Formats: sequence, C-alpha cells, structure tokens
Amino acid sequence: MITCSACQNPKLQMIWQGYARIGKVGNHSNSITKAYKCKKCGTVSSVQSSKYLQENFRTGNYRRSVDGKTASNSDKYFFKYFEETLLHLLHVPKEYLLGKKVLDFGSGGGSFLKLISPFIELGVGIELDKNFHFKNRNIINLSSFSKADKVCKKYDLVTCYSVFGQLLNSSEVIYNLNKRLKKNGILIIADINANDYLLTHGREKYKKEIFFRQSYQNYFTEKGLKILA
Repeated sequence: MITCSACQNPKLQMIWQGYARIGKVGNHSNSITKAYKCKKCGTVSSVQSSKYLQENFRTGNYRRSVDGKTASNSDKYFFKYFEETLLHLLHVPKEYLLGKKVLDFGSGGGSFLKLISPFIELGVGIELDKNFHFKNRNIINLSSFSKADKVCKKYDLVTCYSVFGQLLNSSEVIYNLNKRLKKNGILIIADINANDYLLTHGREKYKKEIFFRQSYQNYFTEKGLKILA
C-alpha cells in the first residue's frame, strides 16, 4: 500500500506516469515512474519500476549525468552554479552567518560553504560524491554524519539545497538534521517541490520532459515538510 511520505496519509491520487528524466533535459529513463499526490498535504511521491541507485551519487554518475565530464571539477561546479548559490544566500538571515557554525547537507562541490567561508567560523558539508571531499581552511566536505560529528556536533544553521526529495530515508535525515541544531538554530530546506505552479497548471510537456526526475523519490510541499519536521 502506498502512503504519503510526509504525513502517511493513504489517500493518494495518481497525477502522472511516464519516463522520468535522468540528468539533462532530453535524457529519459527506460523504466516507468508513477507520481501520486497526497490529498491531505499535497506532497507528491514517485513509485518507480526501477529504483534509482544511491551508488550513482557516491560514484559521481548522477553529477556527470547533469554536468557532463567536468562534473568532478569543484571550481567549474562553483562558477556554473554561482547565481543559484547566491539566491540561496539571499534567504539566510545574516545573524546566522557571522561567526557561526554551518552544516550543509548534500553540499555538492561545497559551493555554498565556499561562498560564506569568509563570514562563518566553521562550515561542514555532507556529500556522498567522493569526488567532492576536501578540506580548505575553515570548511570541510565529508561523506557522513558520523564523520561530520568528529568535527562539530552542533550548528547555528543547517541547510539542505536541491537534495531532500532524492532521499530514500527523508524522515530519518530530517531527524538527524534537527538533532544537530543548537538551541534557537534554524534549518533551511529548499528543493524542487509539489508547490510548483507549473506542475498543477502548466503544460503536460513540462511534466513529461522536465519536472519528474528518476533520482527523486518525493516532491514535498511546505505543509508536508512541516509535518515531517
């Protein structure tokens, strides 16, 4: 039985089925994905005939499918997504940056931490892709919570950008993120989501060719994330 990944509601409606894209627009999976929308919180969950393997994130296959051969070059990654990273920064209250400790979950090439490194005391990234593990002055990119805990156990700010919907264990991860917040710290999660206007009002072509991705398990709504947290 399929239930909502956010609120566990069993009342879902199938809103789409087809071949979700892998990486770049135009590259599609050969396995069927079905998308179900929760009638309570609006979260959309995907059911795939062939699950996207987490190993694709560890080895860099996922990043190469999006960015091509230069995917593992952290400097090129930084400049390619510079504008997007700036947008992330605009939504962070400055009082949670100056002299603070920051954890970025799913940190990719460490772009966000590199951008804020002059202002923060410490930045720790958790990233599965082994090609992006590094240490540079006051920031470090590691592979797991256990390794990150050896550097720092509590943070003023925890962020998660363009990752949360890809998780197989979203409730476990959000528990671990909250657990590492200091008192009065904040958690920011931003990702592709089911509040997307084009998902509900856009052309079918948008769903078919762009929105649904094989690597995504869920497309949460703001309401769904608040329930999960």
